[in-house]
Amino acid sequence: VMSLMQSSDGTFWVGTWGGGLCKFDPQHENFTRYDLVIPEDDYIESLFEDHSGNIWYGTMNYGLSKLNTKTHKIVSYNKSLSGNNYLPDNEITCIKEDDKDCLWLGTLRSGLIKFEPEKGTFKQFKHEAADPLSVSSNYVWDICFDNNQLILSTENGLDIFDLKEEKISRHIYDPVFENIGPLKTFRQVIKDHLGNIWAGTYNYSGLFLIPNDVKYNNYILLERKDEDVNSIVSSRIRWLYEDRNFNLWIGTEEGISKLSLVQPFIQYKYIPSGKQTLGGKVVSSIVSGPDNLLWVGYGGSGFDRINLSTNQITHYKHKINDSNSVECITDPFFI
Repeated sequence: VMSLMQSSDGTFWVGTWGGGLCKFDPQHENFTRYDLVIPEDDYIESLFEDHSGNIWYGTMNYGLSKLNTKTHKIVSYNKSLSGNNYLPDNEITCIKEDDKDCLWLGTLRSGLIKFEPEKGTFKQFKHEAADPLSVSSNYVWDICFDNNQLILSTENGLDIFDLKEEKISRHIYDPVFENIGPLKTFRQVIKDHLGNIWAGTYNYSGLFLIPNDVKYNNYILLERKDEDVNSIVSSRIRWLYEDRNFNLWIGTEEGISKLSLVQPFIQYKYIPSGKQTLGGKVVSSIVSGPDNLLWVGYGGSGFDRINLSTNQITHYKHKINDSNSVECITDPFFI
């Protein structure tokens, strides 16, 4: 499972690695797999529900698609389409929507893209070596809204993008972040309920907290400390999520860490021989609901439902010849 999302009606949407798009009914524990337009759609990296209840998904090979949940029709946008208006990149890493119903897309090779669905138009913002106000990298992993700005997590630090001017207003990697080393790959960025910015790196640097009262001028670095169970479980961070109780959940390549307002990190790990253990090690997504349940997706290992009241863990994995199981391909990259 590469992406996991709960829509406004309570349905879970599962984007898989090689198994396409699945809908999961948590009440009856039923899976529905959608027949996608193009086989290359089967590798789904990102999911998003827009203001109208449409489900958008970004793929590894075939661009952006929209599923109308009322008609069940799928419309795709990809780089191979002819004409002047086409999607510049077929690998979509994240999807967000602004208050004007425009979609903002992160891509793996083509920077930031603005898409206006009503007009069907795309606008690209990519890195230009000669332009200091261009995005710092064409690898944009995540997007976070902060008032009238976007915060972009990229292969070369964090960027602040002014939505009104539609240009980069600041790069956050020098001098504030200059001591984190030559690698500045930020994989995830979110804004918490207090307005603080949390950014997770993918190069062993750790978790960065940028407090709201010193916006972009200082930071706190939370690192992995060997043999310290009160530190983050891993510094290779793949997912950040704040739940309704304001707990911060950090998905990494070695399991999950929980950071609350009243206690240090709590670690959740995958233990092969354990009974109540995570179903996988490489965390790809985390969501929660109002019933104190946490849902966790894993690269190559399905997803889990974790009852935070009882600590009971239920695994949902692909089963051969079982149409009522999640579809996926186990990729050696995640093992």
